Amino acid sequence: MEKTKLEYATFKGPVCNENCEDFYASISDFEDHYEEYPDDKPKIIIPCNVQKFEGLNVEAILDDALEEHYPDAMDEMNDVEELEEFVKKWNAKQTMQSWFPMDDKIIEVK
Repeated sequence: MEKTKLEYATFKGPVCNENCEDFYASISDFEDHYEEYPDDKPKIIIPCNVQKFEGLNVEAILDDALEEHYPDAMDEMNDVEELEEFVKKWNAKQTMQSWFPMDDKIIEVK
């Protein structure tokens, strides 16, 4: 399968080397990394998709925690709404993201 070539000069987003061992937040970070060692600079890099952390799910956490208890154990939990509100606020503060290589695209380094 032929891979789609994206433009080096205009791509915005994270990239990685061909073997997906080294990741960079941007083309600029990639350039900075190889500034001292231009002979080691790869000729091809892979653009990455960004997946943001979606946060914790209180219901799933409690379901898992209560799995060994009786079927209606959730009905006995106190202040679940308070926990949900706390987790909602906590989730909103999270900035973690993961980068996943786009298997069908490449960027030729200029």
